[in-house]
Amino acid sequence: MEGFRLSGVPRKELFISTKVPTNAMGFQSTSALVQRLSQELPGGYADLCMVHWPQADPPLVELPKSKSQAAWAVVERAGTWRALEAAYDSGICKALGVSNFLVKHLEELESYARVDPATN
Repeated sequence: MEGFRLSGVPRKELFISTKVPTNAMGFQSTSALVQRLSQELPGGYADLCMVHWPQADPPLVELPKSKSQAAWAVVERAGTWRALEAAYDSGICKALGVSNFLVKHLEELESYARVDPATN
């Protein structure tokens, strides 16, 4: 951020994008990340907030054998997207997107997204 401040370039002339890493997937983790971004980024917002990868890091606790890792990943993706939609609603993210999503991930996202992704 120091370089930005010293550059003298107005914030409105920059396009800042950021990605939610796999270790910050899920509603709570993504919400915390977005709040931190709002405090650290020039102007308090990002022009584009993306989900970096469709797979979340494995849960910190082992899932019972009767539970599906794939189902857990869907819940984490949906929670991440909900947190990004909240950031979009509050103006912290001006646009939302995904990265490295396959067609099956995009179709899943389409089934629950209120805000469509602007990029993949």
